[in-house]
Amino acid sequence: MNKIRAGVTKVKGHKLARDSMWGMSLEAVSLLTSIVVFSLLGRSLGPIDYGAYVSVFTIVNPLVTLTGSGVALSLMEHAVRRQEPLDQVARKSLTITLALGSVLSVIGIVVAMLIVDEMPVLAIVVIVIDQFIVSPMAMIAAATLQSASLFSLATKMRLTMTVARTLVVVSLFVFGALEVQTYVLLNVTVLLLLAMASMRVVGRRLGFRFLPGPFEKSMLKTNAGYSVSISAYSFQNDGDKTVMTANNLTVDVGLYSAAYRVVMMGMTPVNAFLSASHTTILEQAENVKGHHLRLSIKYARLLTVYGLAFTVVAILVSPLLPLLTGDDFEGSVTMMRWLAPIVFFRALGATPINGLLGLGRMGYRTAINVTVALLSVALYVTMIPAWGWKGAVIATMIGEAVNVTMSWTALVLLQRKHDLMIDEAAMRPELTVETLT
Repeated sequence: MNKIRAGVTKVKGHKLARDSMWGMSLEAVSLLTSIVVFSLLGRSLGPIDYGAYVSVFTIVNPLVTLTGSGVALSLMEHAVRRQEPLDQVARKSLTITLALGSVLSVIGIVVAMLIVDEMPVLAIVVIVIDQFIVSPMAMIAAATLQSASLFSLATKMRLTMTVARTLVVVSLFVFGALEVQTYVLLNVTVLLLLAMASMRVVGRRLGFRFLPGPFEKSMLKTNAGYSVSISAYSFQNDGDKTVMTANNLTVDVGLYSAAYRVVMMGMTPVNAFLSASHTTILEQAENVKGHHLRLSIKYARLLTVYGLAFTVVAILVSPLLPLLTGDDFEGSVTMMRWLAPIVFFRALGATPINGLLGLGRMGYRTAINVTVALLSVALYVTMIPAWGWKGAVIATMIGEAVNVTMSWTALVLLQRKHDLMIDEAAMRPELTVETLT
């Protein structure tokens, strides 16, 4: 416990800048490895098989948050913002992941088998288990280190997992054995070993045995709040490809996914900054008026300028896309031009939606994400059968614009309400802002 307290309270000057650099290192490596993996898989599988492979992920991704990123964010919420014992929170999180992951794996396998005909059953089973159980275990280990103010070590752990995935793909490609079933089997084996090793390292570093432990309902509630929000975002993010798959547009799914994957590489700096600044956002500033609004505006200025610049560059370099994936993906060039503005919209809307967490308004954040997701899915179902991939892009852009508008509006109004609470607490010293909230 002493090691945990020392890690949590250890704060050095310019920590956010250094953490951002570590985050950028992770995202840069992730970008490079994504290019390699994307290029080799695209060349080896072709548009049809690649489209089927991606379709499995689009089906399970909306539920993965319940055992992966949702649990990791919940862990940081309880350990950082609520100051609960880190070792207990980490063990509770592991139990939630293993329990929910087992149940959701069964559901994911059944749904994927019903929708994706082109993918071998064994490959579907392995992909789902990796997404619901294996990868989330590694996420929890890294999130525990990050909650202990050990962001650089957490980043090294994430880097190891990223590089391992890439080495599996490259090795199979070199030996001429890069086909879906072999790849997913070898990949999940390597990642499982690394995830178990990661938990052992974290336990030794922070002085506790990283084993499943009993959890409270509060953890489930927090996880549900984060998971619903992120799952809604996943539905918005992947719903277009799922609807395209359901409409038997398998080739277009492969081409569209390729273009989308390249455009999403532009989110690398944005994701790095958001990851590094997440604990800063969660830190409470109860008696400082306008704090989270000012922080969100400050961050948004930087990210939005980048998002606009990336959009322009992506449109200009889109003809180079077939160099990564081969001539079979020539049709992805036009799709990439249409999709490029997504990075601008997401950079503009990322900071206010996270600013709501700093105000303790997770419910509003979830409501916004769910509303935007429902709108986007309704637009996908309406537009894709009529206009194909162009309908998917138009629906996506409408959803992103609505998200930006709702997020900034909610942050401004709720910050104003929070400031009024501060004034009221100042007039009545026996009260605190937390009590009023």
